[in-house]
Amino acid sequence: MSKMQLLRPGFMIALTSRMKGGIEYETLHEESDQSTEGVLTEEKTTKKTIFDVEEHEEAVKVRGNVLYQIRRLCVKTPFCLLCPEDKEAELDQGIKIARQLMDDFNAKSVYTKVRFYILKAKLLANDEQTAMAIAGEMRSLLAEMSGAINKMDPEAIREAIAKANQLAEMMQEKEQGEARTAIELARTAAREMAKTIKKKGSVAIDVVQDYRVSLLALEKAQKVFLDYEEPPTLTKEEEAPQVAAQDLDFSEEVDAVTAAGYAQADIDLDN
Repeated sequence: MSKMQLLRPGFMIALTSRMKGGIEYETLHEESDQSTEGVLTEEKTTKKTIFDVEEHEEAVKVRGNVLYQIRRLCVKTPFCLLCPEDKEAELDQGIKIARQLMDDFNAKSVYTKVRFYILKAKLLANDEQTAMAIAGEMRSLLAEMSGAINKMDPEAIREAIAKANQLAEMMQEKEQGEARTAIELARTAAREMAKTIKKKGSVAIDVVQDYRVSLLALEKAQKVFLDYEEPPTLTKEEEAPQVAAQDLDFSEEVDAVTAAGYAQADIDLDN
């Protein structure tokens, strides 16, 4: 199976925000001590002054709303936010609303200003590096579900399911189906465990075989995503075979961006 079949085309989103001003910190006391065993102990007393509490609380709410307008449309991963291509119009509208919320607050605030910065880059369906990262994360989440079933921990199963469901949104239909089949069986196992715990107070470890179907499905799904594993590192000889000097042609100039096959990233920065 080709790595190029895993991803749905979309966008990689780098998003950050901050609040500036309105708070002052003053260090009143600071000391440190290192023992003969090499243990360092530090102690600091700091005074925090908020110049306008009401404005500060509103800034916190505005910042949260600004981030929500974008995050609600995206898939959260350990690497960045991902947004499917078919949600681009909604994403652009969300960015517009977020910017308006920020501008409206900043226009009337005296002490505190809210800022957010976003970078929107095209994610190609054949991006192998991203495919390997997403597949690796999905394998990890499926393994977490298996481990939680073996430990009879329904809450841990549900936590992994929530993350895996989001990640599946960025996959092609076949791989998404493989993942969600296993996820649904894990969900069933979590539901049955929770019922048993509520009724009996605990679940005996020896009944883990009752969830064998779920465990086998999770194991099968993990193997599907192994096909996207990074190939083994080549040896120096394999990576750079000997080539006769006369066979090399340096006459042509190659456009590095075109040769790499990457789409131009859309960048939207608020300075």
